[in-house]
Amino acid sequence: MLFAFVAFLLGLCAGNFACRAIDRLPVDDEFHYQIFSAEDDAEPPEWWMRIPGIWLFRDPPSGQKMRWYDRIPLLPHFIYSWKFSSFRRLAYPARCAHCCHKLSWREQIPVLSYWMLGGRCAWCRIKIPVRHALVELTTGLFFAAFGWKFGPSWLFVIMAMMIVSFVVGSVIDWRYQIIPDEVNSFMFLATLAYVALTQVWYKLGLVSDASLAHL
Repeated sequence: MLFAFVAFLLGLCAGNFACRAIDRLPVDDEFHYQIFSAEDDAEPPEWWMRIPGIWLFRDPPSGQKMRWYDRIPLLPHFIYSWKFSSFRRLAYPARCAHCCHKLSWREQIPVLSYWMLGGRCAWCRIKIPVRHALVELTTGLFFAAFGWKFGPSWLFVIMAMMIVSFVVGSVIDWRYQIIPDEVNSFMFLATLAYVALTQVWYKLGLVSDASLAHL
């Protein structure tokens, strides 16, 4: 029960990060690529350039140099997903979307800050969407539920990654009817980690058939 409470607090913090991802990930590819590209006239990649393994059967586009990772199955998908993605936008400090005021730590306390500020920005007084508090609270409840079921284990860590991906992907899909490649890639890595760790722990005898049956 104690760990479930700790997991709830961790979930609130993860929900705060999820809110930032929800606001920043759905960015137009061409606009984002021009921001981070060193060339002013650079163009974003075509959709087929991100297909896993495509460079095993095609030559590089005209004017583009083939790199070593372009010949490795699946790897180009993640390389290009990072290079042309909005992941880097998540590293910027939290700001008000209207007045661009940099938020202090007091203004970023999950759920509590929303209540103390009356649901408005402390500077421009524009209304903060209630979904921010709902996302933080929902993520915290999910973390608490899985923390109560699995306890402080590697499985809880994997499930926590999946919960954040699920929340971010669900809200973005609800708002924009899209699911960014960043969310899909992160969910794929979390699933891959879950499968790999499960097999390793099973081979080492750290988990049994009975415990796996209850997952």
